[in-house]
Amino acid sequence: MNEKSENVTVTTKEAAKILGVSMPTMYKYIQDGVLTPVFDHKWKMRQTKLFKLEDVEALAKKRQPNVDGFTTTKAAEKLGVTPATVHFYLEQGLLNADKKKIRGKEVNIISEKELSSFMKSDYFMTRRKEKSKRNFILGERICLFQSFIHDTSGDIVRIMDEDTLVNQNGEVIEISVKDIENSGFYRVFPIDFEKNYITKKGHAKFRFVRPFDIKALVYQAIELFYLHAGPKNIRLNVTSNYIDIEVKTFLLPKDTTPFFEDIVSLLKGDIKEGKLIPNEQGILIDTAFENIQLYVQEELKEWVRRNAERNNTSMEEFVISVLEEFREKDGE
Repeated sequence: MNEKSENVTVTTKEAAKILGVSMPTMYKYIQDGVLTPVFDHKWKMRQTKLFKLEDVEALAKKRQPNVDGFTTTKAAEKLGVTPATVHFYLEQGLLNADKKKIRGKEVNIISEKELSSFMKSDYFMTRRKEKSKRNFILGERICLFQSFIHDTSGDIVRIMDEDTLVNQNGEVIEISVKDIENSGFYRVFPIDFEKNYITKKGHAKFRFVRPFDIKALVYQAIELFYLHAGPKNIRLNVTSNYIDIEVKTFLLPKDTTPFFEDIVSLLKGDIKEGKLIPNEQGILIDTAFENIQLYVQEELKEWVRRNAERNNTSMEEFVISVLEEFREKDGE
């Protein structure tokens, strides 16, 4: 038992997160005496019960399945991806798993050998390199192109490169990005880095011409993407001339900025894939991905698998590329 956890308490929500269960399950644990809250006469004021962390950790250890291998959740942690991505790997035949029953539920278990082999594969290594190229989170909860305002002078600066801050006059200021918040600046937008992954397939894609002016609408749009979609749901690739951004489906509220209509016009002009759907709250930025189910002969499936592997893509991505190539040849 961790000595530091002996006198530490956690809320109902925090306990649920540690245990990996829902809030209704937590209430059932309390009702059934599986987990006993600390007596606290102020719990109604706090609107949550408190639990000893050591009790929660002990229950978590007890609940942990004794299996030889990785569940999809544990495999996701090992690979640095979401559980949904691991399910995608399984669906595409990139990873293999055995079905096992744990607490009466059938789950996928991936062997250590299988996971290790996948992590060394050309597909995974290529994807990891692509991901590193798109790494726009520069430090402790700071993103590329994020803006800051000085608490006394009101000067606005923006992160324009990995370690370059530029003010509204186009001048580089002599402050390191990592020291920005210790130098009297605070964030213009409070970005939530804990926003959950959006599981809907695909991304809407935009290509913006990279402007020099830190007040340009492009940068305001990117910050609104950070704010409302969350950094986990964004991919960013930057060159000297262009900013390519891919984002999961999310709603951009109309009351989020006085320049909403101008930003919508910008997005309409620079969207490459996906669609913009206006509604009463604002505009939905949608991936426009639709599901197609195909049943093919085993021989054709094996041909797709071989070519996907040869091109370091998933089977789904390879089929999409073939269809897009055919569409281009057809002149549509």
